[in-house]
Amino acid sequence: MEALIKEVSERSGITPEQAKNAILIVSDKLKAKFPHAMHDEIDAILNGGNFGDAFKVKMKETGVKAEDMARTFAKKADEVFTEMGDKMRDFFNQDKKQV
Repeated sequence: MEALIKEVSERSGITPEQAKNAILIVSDKLKAKFPHAMHDEIDAILNGGNFGDAFKVKMKETGVKAEDMARTFAKKADEVFTEMGDKMRDFFNQDKKQV
């Protein structure tokens, strides 16, 4: 945000502190009008980034979380199906012993 503060200060003829306060006010107003999910995008832009930078980071983090969840689900599903197979095998083997 320092680069933006410097530019606003120089172009408007106000102190850097006044420029920072003005930028924070505008940031707060924008955040009040946009969904919470867009707040990181607003911060990224004010800090010199591009629209979409924060979104890309979120999507990468979400992808990693989804992969972890899928691995956990697959492991649990394998455990359940293995246990079911063992129980079915035991059940049918008991049935053969009774005959």
